[in-house]
Amino acid sequence: MPESEARCFSPVVELPRRRLFGFAVARLDDGTACLAAALECAATWGGRDQPVVLLDAELDPEGAICTRLAAGLLAAPHPEAVVVRVPRFHRVDPASILEQLVERGVTVAVREVDLGAAELGLLAGAPIDLLELPAWAVAALDRDRTAAAVVERRIALAHHHDWLTLATEVHRPDQLALLERLGCDLVSGPAVGAAMTQADAERLVIHRRAAPPTAPPPSL
Repeated sequence: MPESEARCFSPVVELPRRRLFGFAVARLDDGTACLAAALECAATWGGRDQPVVLLDAELDPEGAICTRLAAGLLAAPHPEAVVVRVPRFHRVDPASILEQLVERGVTVAVREVDLGAAELGLLAGAPIDLLELPAWAVAALDRDRTAAAVVERRIALAHHHDWLTLATEVHRPDQLALLERLGCDLVSGPAVGAAMTQADAERLVIHRRAAPPTAPPPSL
């Protein structure tokens, strides 16, 4: 299936305003992201207060996909419109791909960090802008007190470092309500909007731009 026809754009919404933040771009069945489509959107939407695209990246310097991704991001006209999602954060050297992207203005989101180091303040100044909440905890949030406690702790830790928090695969209204109550910043998943094609995403962005400033956010 061509990238342009794949439903790989999942809306990411700000809480509590239900305002469109951007789109998480999923990987296709062959393991690649809809890279060309995502970078095309970032180039078109780039600018102050415009939607961003969130791209998965392993950042393995030996990998062909990583090389292609890094080249595309380093050449992107609006790097501020891109969020690179990495599996975990390790201290990196100045020559690393991650540091090059940060210097270029790309935002970095991580799924896992060293919690002990973060609590001791050892990650102050780390190139992290956004922390994703554990998928298992988000899935059980409204049914398991332990999961809720984990989510609450991660949100508090992230906000201590001035990082935003993101919960993905939010399926139920009860999950959404609890995430809002706990102070989560960003959410995505069926509870806020189904995955879209590139054309669908572009139409939504156009609708958003055309709406008066006081109008309610467009329906996803």
